[in-house]
Amino acid sequence: MSFLKGTFFLFFPAVLVLYHALPGRFRALWLVLCSLCFYYLVNPAFVPVLLCYIAFTFGAGLLLEKHRAGSRAERGNGGAGSGAGSDTESGIQSKAGGAGSAAERQAGTALLAACLVALFSILLVFKYLPKGPFLIMPAGLSFFTFEAAGYLIDVYKGREAEKNPVILALFLSFFPQLLSGPIARAESLLPQLNRLKEEQPSLKRSLPALYSGFFLLLWGYFLKLVAADRAALFVDKVFGDFPNYPGTVVFVSALLYVLQLYCDFFGYTTNAAGAAEMLGIKLEDNFGAPFFASSFGEFWRRWHRSLTGWFRDYLYFPLGGSRKGQLRKYVNMLIVFTVSGIWHGNSLNFAVWGLLNGVLLVWSDWTMPFRKKLCGLLKLDPESFSHRLFSSLVVLLEFTLGTVFFRAPSVGEALRILKHMALHPGIRAFQQSLFFAEGEAMPGARDVRILLFALGVLLWADWQKYRGKRVRDWIFAQEAWFRDALIIAASLLILFLGIWGEAFTSSSFVYVHF
Repeated sequence: MSFLKGTFFLFFPAVLVLYHALPGRFRALWLVLCSLCFYYLVNPAFVPVLLCYIAFTFGAGLLLEKHRAGSRAERGNGGAGSGAGSDTESGIQSKAGGAGSAAERQAGTALLAACLVALFSILLVFKYLPKGPFLIMPAGLSFFTFEAAGYLIDVYKGREAEKNPVILALFLSFFPQLLSGPIARAESLLPQLNRLKEEQPSLKRSLPALYSGFFLLLWGYFLKLVAADRAALFVDKVFGDFPNYPGTVVFVSALLYVLQLYCDFFGYTTNAAGAAEMLGIKLEDNFGAPFFASSFGEFWRRWHRSLTGWFRDYLYFPLGGSRKGQLRKYVNMLIVFTVSGIWHGNSLNFAVWGLLNGVLLVWSDWTMPFRKKLCGLLKLDPESFSHRLFSSLVVLLEFTLGTVFFRAPSVGEALRILKHMALHPGIRAFQQSLFFAEGEAMPGARDVRILLFALGVLLWADWQKYRGKRVRDWIFAQEAWFRDALIIAASLLILFLGIWGEAFTSSSFVYVHF
């Protein structure tokens, strides 16, 4: 199932109506059943894999907590013994207690390592072994693997393990984010799920969340159906036959691919956040207006925040972060981004894409003091609009050129595309290009106008977000008639301008493949 399929428009209202009618103590169980049904409708063969993940993670969490408790008990016994008897006896008891504590800690560390190896081995098998009729990667496996691993690491570090198997099952299977995230973190989602049992049915209390969530759903559909899928019309046409287009057109298509990638994934995670909010659950906002970032580091703090945050907390920091000197910091950055690239796919171009982004991030961080000094010498104001605009355009250019490796099927193809951009710009031929051509064989002027309109709306909304303002807050501060009229108008706009049809199924969401 997908947010784009007709079955979802039947499934979700049924889930919603019964959810808000049920007493709080049944809501978590109802959502687990609905999530398993959702996953069954994606592919029945995937459900056993998800159930095994749930059972494994629940049991492993309890075992990790038990080892941690054993370690504390050993330390407590050692401390109690050292308070009585001779110095020799106290020294012996203290050493015994310390040895026991160390042994327990080592056992806990070994258990965590075994759990992580098991989880990521399953992911690697599905992701990197040759595909066949008996080895199809379950949708969303990458995402709920990261959720399970993050939860277990948190328990190892001191978080209380979840004792309710229904809540843990819902944490890993919650259907709005199951297929493509955002990646849930135990610290933010588990407390919300545990509070479900305290809530009682009340339509009056639920209305604000229903309105706000529905508006998010509409915004997600706008991003996907009006912006991303229309950009894909141009991107697929040009990248599929790039030698026959001027390099300028290929470069513009690369920019449009960045727009497609952003709106596609932002659209999915916005749909997920909207559906979750209508159920009274808040998910992380996965994108923070990244195209207004004035440095490459800021860009990555705003792009796919649930994934970059996961790699920061569970890989970059354990590697030492920036605590062990600048050289080690830069090595850690390169490792993290290369692993991120490998996570996206098993071909070399993804690893190169990740490494290239790591290099650009290292370069941005290393040159920052020089750039600040240069601004001072030239009396430039880094906070001025013109300077920030220039910086944002440079960041966009860097990311766009790197994303060619993400879009191309191989490293060689990506290099040929970049070479074609540089050596065959064909600026004079631009006006005879795809972007101004008419006819059924290629997108025409109407699609260009709609795409420009969508881009304008997106930039305005992201600019408001970058300034710390939420468009939803302004809308829901208005009178009910205005709010309702705006929602109806937005729904009609998406229906008229969106791209619908049999070709646009769950596979149309780019990140479902990862």
